[in-house]
Amino acid sequence: KVAASLAEIGVRGPIELLSFYQFDEGEAREFAAGAVRNTDDRPRTEFFAPRALFSSTVGANLERLRALRPSLEERARRLGLEGDERSSYLALAAAYDAVTVGEIAMLEGRAEDGLAILVPVADSGETYAKYLVADYFEKLAMQLQTSGSSGEARAAFATVLKYDPDRLESLVGLGYLDLFNGNLAEADTMLSRAVALYPRSAGALYRLGALRQTQGRNDEAERLYRDAIARAPLLGQPRGLLGSLLLGRGDFTGALAMFDSAVALGDKAEGVLSGRAEARRRLNQP
Repeated sequence: KVAASLAEIGVRGPIELLSFYQFDEGEAREFAAGAVRNTDDRPRTEFFAPRALFSSTVGANLERLRALRPSLEERARRLGLEGDERSSYLALAAAYDAVTVGEIAMLEGRAEDGLAILVPVADSGETYAKYLVADYFEKLAMQLQTSGSSGEARAAFATVLKYDPDRLESLVGLGYLDLFNGNLAEADTMLSRAVALYPRSAGALYRLGALRQTQGRNDEAERLYRDAIARAPLLGQPRGLLGSLLLGRGDFTGALAMFDSAVALGDKAEGVLSGRAEARRRLNQP
């Protein structure tokens, strides 16, 4: 049961759990010296601090932790580890220590240095290193996608999924890029997985709907669009896509209602505006 619980959070066993140990009470008191205590009676952090308030000090905190922690060998001695357990601990703790160094580099804007440290550790299976690498490449992919560099964005999304196969934004991002590039089989794999893992995600639902419409599976596409609209009533894109489907079906009144609501919600894409104009023309409206 313990092993199964640890596996749920990406920890491969008790020795890896011990590898997160940094220091004892003496060093902890030194680290927290002068700070106002956070206690059950005075939960100042939980209720009085915005979540991102101290995000700018993470690097400095990591540097301080790094300066205070004893050597790997001393930590193994304090834990009472011997033999194979000690050897395993030293290897896993060294990897975790390297992740700290890599994260500091990333926070300081030295992405190339940070990735040079983090990627080999992530490739070894260390959970937090995989998270940091995936997080970096997902942000990069979204920037590249926004700038129109679709090929580079696709490669970055693929890198994310190498380290975190269940990451929603990258499943959807990669799937949608594949859809627009005509790689329908790959798009189906990514978007179907996204909806299976995150059935409440309106973004995943309407993008899978767009794929189904491209495949000529219009009834399924309509269901996905309407599900996305129900889950995110203020999202314009699924309304515009549903409008195009209804327009093609000859339901001009329904199409116009969808196009109008999409525009009202801020979706003024060319396809939405031209579809609305066509629906009005068919209904003899100005």
